[in-house]
Amino acid sequence: MDDNYLPKSLAKQDQHGLALNFRAFTLVELVMVIVLLGILAGVSGPRFFSMTSFQEKFFVEDFLSALRYARLTSEVTNCRVQFNVQSSGFELKQNKNCSMIPLSNDFSFTVKRPSEPDSPYSNNEKPTSVNVSSVDSASATANTFYFLPSGRVTNASGTASDIVLTFSGAEVSQSYRIEQDSGYVH
Repeated sequence: MDDNYLPKSLAKQDQHGLALNFRAFTLVELVMVIVLLGILAGVSGPRFFSMTSFQEKFFVEDFLSALRYARLTSEVTNCRVQFNVQSSGFELKQNKNCSMIPLSNDFSFTVKRPSEPDSPYSNNEKPTSVNVSSVDSASATANTFYFLPSGRVTNASGTASDIVLTFSGAEVSQSYRIEQDSGYVH
């Protein structure tokens, strides 16, 4: 079949004289797709990315890092470390007079963050949407507990016990356990 009946302006040919068949989107179709994608991103984007979820997850990760650091600090310094769970967050304190016998309960020495030696290892910016509960196996609540140099964990009365921490919030719902014999957080 010969395409000579088409005017030369309509018959597109390559360098060898073969007819080419062009298929493409029009400019109007491309603009409409971009507009629809913009509307979809504007409506659904904020549902996937909110600051609340990042703040909640950061707080939980910082809390877990503080627990693990408290355990290591007590083992390395051979001194008890106090972990306080507060309504606004948490803080780490270390026994000021470790070498005293009998042991002192003066937890006035602030544990410093390893990445920022000038700032205390505490976080008082708990998101309002996050609820933290801590329960030990020996009593009802454990808002204050201690990491011993041997790796053990005790509650405020000095009894070794497993501690269960539960985080609940808009984007976070997790539980972690601190083993009484090793201080392992999982």
